[in-house]
This record gives sequence, structure tokens and C-alpha cells, in this order.
Amino acid sequence: MDHKLDLVVFGATGFTGKRTIPYLHKLCEEDGRQLKWGIAGRSEEKLKRVLGEYAQKLGADSLNSTPIIIADVADELSILAMAQKTKIVLNCCGPYQLYGEVVVKCCAMTGTHYVDVTGETHFQDIMLSRYGNTAEEKGVYIVHGCGMDSMGVEMPMNFITKSFQGVLNSVEIFMHRLEDQTGTGSALNFGTWSSIVHALSDLKSVWASKRATSLPKMSPSCSLRFPFSRNASIGIPNKRILPFPSPDEDVIIRSQSYFYENGGKRPIQVRHYLLLESWKSILKLLFIGLIMIIFSQCSCGRKLLLKVFVALTNSY
Repeated sequence: MDHKLDLVVFGATGFTGKRTIPYLHKLCEEDGRQLKWGIAGRSEEKLKRVLGEYAQKLGADSLNSTPIIIADVADELSILAMAQKTKIVLNCCGPYQLYGEVVVKCCAMTGTHYVDVTGETHFQDIMLSRYGNTAEEKGVYIVHGCGMDSMGVEMPMNFITKSFQGVLNSVEIFMHRLEDQTGTGSALNFGTWSSIVHALSDLKSVWASKRATSLPKMSPSCSLRFPFSRNASIGIPNKRILPFPSPDEDVIIRSQSYFYENGGKRPIQVRHYLLLESWKSILKLLFIGLIMIIFSQCSCGRKLLLKVFVALTNSY
């Protein structure tokens, strides 16, 4: 690699990292772009195996010649060297609360743009406070929450704001129960589960982050819908509504807060809900949530939650 790559995927052998490869392959070659990209991680053998797997699936032998960078979050110098070899690092190595800071730090130091898919809002706040000024001085972006969920709610809001006349006062987000998207029999992958467990271990900081990014009260107010009620107006009358403290809502509020503080733009109010089929589903979710909160408060409980998840997903 004589020159800098345009983009490097760090954590390319994990659940999320692997799934970026076919999209990047298409993105970097279509419309004559010819962007240079590579993958990074701890194991050269695993990285080569992933490239070979997708080269066969996509019928693209050129993937086998994709540049590989060996980097490990336990070795800061290797992360620094990786950041120096590219213009953008796409960090797919979570939980970010445990493994993300060194990557953000090295990108800020080297003037490399940073993108991740974290939903860990407390981690985002810490990174902003510690490395925001350095990134601004270097002229680079630190972009958190750039995953399917967060992008999927912010992009429609931007579309509505730009495409229709008037002022957008509020948005309500209703999320169905997720079906299996992983091929493991689970609606979550291990990395996401681990991120949730570690985020719950520090609920005090998480709630402090939520309060720190609160917006001024607007009128008319977007009142919270009555929990557990049914409402035909949302188009799914047979579902019960459960208010849900989603990290996607936090991402939106952070953006709205920035626009309000830096441009005086009127904030858009946001409410986020889960849609559940029955009281049984609601009680099951609340029970699981309570158990997770209790067990995540100590290291042995967190280890148990992670082991149980692995055992359950392996049983499918």
C-alpha cells in the first residue's frame, strides 16, 4: 500500500464487519469510483478467510487482493498505524464502551475520519468530550450511530423536513418486534447483546447523558401515549404500545440539540414506542429487562448473561 486507502473496515470478521464487505465492494467500484479500501482485525487468517468467502459468494476474485491490516485494540500502536494508512476508519468492533475509545483516539490524533454503528449513547458523549476538540482542530469527523436503526429514523425525518412545507413539530416512532435477522434464531447478535449488557451496568451515566441532551419544551407538546394502550390511529390497532428508551431517540435528540444550539433551528420532538402483541409479550419483556438490569450490576452477572445468550443462540 504505497498510498492511503480511502476506507478501512476495522473488525471485518465480526457480525457487522462481515456484512459490510459486499456493499463496500459494490460501492467502491460502481459508477467508476475505483475507491481503495481494505479490512483490518487481529487475525490475518480470519481476514483472508472472510475475503475468500465473499469472493466465492459474489464471484469476485478481486476481493482476495483486498489490502489487509493487522490491528488490535489491545495494541494502541497497531491502531495508530492502521489510522495512518487510511482516510476513513469504519469501526465495527464492539462493544464500543470496552473497545471503541482507542480507535476514536487514534483517528483524532492522525486526522482520520471515524465512523461506527454504536448505539451506546454514554460512550458517544464521552468521546465527544474527550476528542471532539482534537477532531475539530484536525478537520475530521467522528460519526457515531451510523447503523441501520439510527439512520433509518433520522433520514426519513430529514426527508420530511426538506420535502414538505411548514414546520415539523413532532415524530412518533413505532417499532415492531424484530424477527430473526441473524440466521442464529435470535433477533440480536452477540455484539449487540454484549453492548446492551455493559450499557445497563452503568445506568446512572446513561440517564445522565439523556438529561444532558434534553431539549427545551415546545408547543404544541408531543405527549407520551398511554402505556399498554391500543390505538387505531397508528394503523396497527391490534398492538399494544410500550414507551421505549431507544438509543435511536437519543441520536435524534443529539442532532436536534446541535441544530438548535448552533443554528437556532426549532427542535423536533420525538417519541419512541415498541408495539407488542399481548400482555404476555409485555410482561415477558419487562421481566427480561428487570433481570438484565439486576444481573448487569456486577461482573459475574454480566458474564452469566453473556454465557446464557451464547448457549441460547447455539441451541437453535
